[in-house]
Amino acid sequence: MTGHRPFSDLTKDWSAERRARSDARQAEMTIESIDSAAMKDGELCDAATSAERDQAVGDDPPLVA
Repeated sequence: MTGHRPFSDLTKDWSAERRARSDARQAEMTIESIDSAAMKDGELCDAATSAERDQAVGDDPPLVA
């Protein structure tokens, strides 16, 4: 592939400050990703719990044959 280089070649001349900023941003994005996934899992769990509760109470619409 034309122009293909390892990422380490692109970052080898970065200053220590720039590497620290990059590492901090990477950590921030990882935390956001984890929080987003946890929120989605939580929403799915809440929805499942709500559906189970509705079934137990009998709030389901009648089935039409």
